[in-house]
Formats: sequence, C-alpha cells, structure tokens
Amino acid sequence: MSWPKAWSEAPAPLAREGPPLGIRGRATYNARSLGPGPGMRLILFRLIGILEIAGGLYGVAAMLRRVLPFNNHESIIALLGLALFGFVLAAGVQLLDDSERGVRMSRWAQLLQVPLIALPVFSYALHSGAFVSVFTTLQASPRLGLDWYFGSQGFRLAASGPSVPRLGVNVLAIVSWLVLRLR
Repeated sequence: MSWPKAWSEAPAPLAREGPPLGIRGRATYNARSLGPGPGMRLILFRLIGILEIAGGLYGVAAMLRRVLPFNNHESIIALLGLALFGFVLAAGVQLLDDSERGVRMSRWAQLLQVPLIALPVFSYALHSGAFVSVFTTLQASPRLGLDWYFGSQGFRLAASGPSVPRLGVNVLAIVSWLVLRLR
C-alpha cells in the first residue's frame, strides 16, 4: 500500500449512523437535544465533570488531613468539608458517566460553590477545581474585586471572619450551573 499523494486520494472515514455514544456505548444525554451544537455541550459537560473530580479529590485529601487528628471543633468542620467534597467528586463521576443523576448532582454542586460570604461573624466559601470570584468589600469606601484560580480547592466555614468583610459570587460556578441547566 502506498501513501496518497493528494487529499482527494485519501480514504473517507467510516460514517456511523445514530446518536453519539458516550461511555459504555450508551447514547449521551446531549443526543436528545435537537438544537445546534450537541458536541459543544458534551465538551462543556466533560470539562465540568473533570474539574469536579479533580477538585473533589484534592478537597477530600485536604479535608482528610484536617480530620485525622480529630481533636476539636476544626475536625467537625473538616468532616462537613469532607462530605461536601465527596459530594462534588461523586457528582463529577456521575456527570462523566452520562447519567441524568449526574446532571442534577452537578447542578447542586455548582450552586454550593456560588456564594462567597466573609463577614466578621460568619464566613462561607467553597470551590472545587477552579473559581472566578467577583466580590465587593464592605467598608467605608466599598470596592469591587476579582479573584481567580485554576486547579485548586477551598472550603471555609466559620463563626468568625476577616476584619474587612466582603461578599461575592463565584462566576464560574454560575456559568457552569447555567450550562448544566440550559442544556
């Protein structure tokens, strides 16, 4: 057999009829949409799932390190973080497995990552995989800020907070939730 000398001589790829197949040869949930771009949706769903799995694994490992001494209030908070990161990890695995349950779990996982609350009396923040946060500081002269990071995890839940309070949202979690919701 010799190499083709022009593109027109190259053999045509085999065409397959039917919906696109996901893991284990099942039709993906994106195959049901009749609109344009189910391939792009599949790529976005896979990216969200990969970030959830990576951030969930990293978060579970970090929370296990905080839980193991099991000595005080910090360990109880770490157990809650372990449960949250375990949920995010399970949501990512289910999402990559092309299940409808994975889409629902991932929506909840993204909603848990939306708020950023850092007040002197209460703090809550969660991110898994990546975040793009837009926040404002609450002081005499409020200012808007932007913070982002890729390949990370973070969990903060406390009955205290910083001296300069701030409120914000994780824009990446909102966009991911919209992608999962508006499929």
